[in-house]
Amino acid sequence: MTAICQSCERPGDAYLCWAPDCWPALDADLDLMGWLDEQLTISRTRQARLGSGRRPAGETALGYGVGAARAQDALRNTVTTWARDILLAPATFADVDELCQLLRDPSPIRYHPAAGEIAQDFERARRRGLAVINPQDDGMVYGVCGAELDDGGSCPAVLYGDAEDSYVRCRRCRTQHETRDRRARLRARLEVLYMRAATLARVLPRLLPDRPVSASNIRNWAAQQRPIRTKEDDAGWITYHCGDVMDVATSTPKRMRRMEGSAA
Repeated sequence: MTAICQSCERPGDAYLCWAPDCWPALDADLDLMGWLDEQLTISRTRQARLGSGRRPAGETALGYGVGAARAQDALRNTVTTWARDILLAPATFADVDELCQLLRDPSPIRYHPAAGEIAQDFERARRRGLAVINPQDDGMVYGVCGAELDDGGSCPAVLYGDAEDSYVRCRRCRTQHETRDRRARLRARLEVLYMRAATLARVLPRLLPDRPVSASNIRNWAAQQRPIRTKEDDAGWITYHCGDVMDVATSTPKRMRRMEGSAA
């Protein structure tokens, strides 16, 4: 059998190949679904925020998170829909983890005519669920304060502030730091590292707020033989040299970057 991978378009013997972003990525998503469903249940009922004390008068009652409910409903619908199709067995909301573990048998999905759609649906469910239980913080992390304290030690608090601030004040010792120097030091430490494309897409907007970068941009630049060094990590994923990616991002016009991202 000759087939084209519906994820990366490489020719092979199945509709989803063994490249890290194809079947292994879907397998990782399937393994995560049971845990993610449990976390969404907690967020849905807001159990983590319920205290033992009496609720102040007039305060809105806790007990139901709309965003978590919708994300969980979408996740369960994805799992049960494809479980019915692939396993040819009835599926219920109570066995999300069990169903996903059964779906991790690679053969039925890899040779399924809709393998690419299956992978996209589970990726979408994973992204939506994680966004609910671990929302992105819009602030900037500027590293450890490190200011000298009266007892001779150094302040261990982490500095947080807006990405555009010129100065940031430590919330613990109240020492003020210039953010330009902090950004320069963080960038110097980051430049020598290798990271996966999705991780870089989350990290770089903090250091390059005027040069938004997507994971698709990074992969496309490397495929176009831009000067970006790559290597595989211990799990077999392709990682990209952070300094090279920042250089290409800075030199690539925004319009060209949007076109490259849309073509991915």
